[in-house]
Amino acid sequence: MSLVLRNPHSVWSVLQTRPQDLVQLNVPPQASNETWERVIHFARSRGISVNLSAQRTGKASKPAASLESQRFGTAEAVVREREPETLEEVFKTVGQEVGGHQGLWLALDSLRS
Repeated sequence: MSLVLRNPHSVWSVLQTRPQDLVQLNVPPQASNETWERVIHFARSRGISVNLSAQRTGKASKPAASLESQRFGTAEAVVREREPETLEEVFKTVGQEVGGHQGLWLALDSLRS
């Protein structure tokens, strides 16, 4: 199962830590901002293909509609799933310096009590 990332900072992190796992990078024209431009430039410099298609998400209401009036999909990256790690593997570096950082950093998508 692949992971779909839509936050440019998350995509940037993947490009820096495991670029070999980036399967696809799609950036429609309206997503061009400074952060996405940095992601695009970095990906291309590493030989990663960037799809800058103007693919529309819905049916065309008028065939001659201008680019500004059309609706597009969102920018996203598809990343291969990582192999699962045991809790012992995750916590074995707590208190040690790894990659210039010390401690354990966890990113949680959501919490439920």
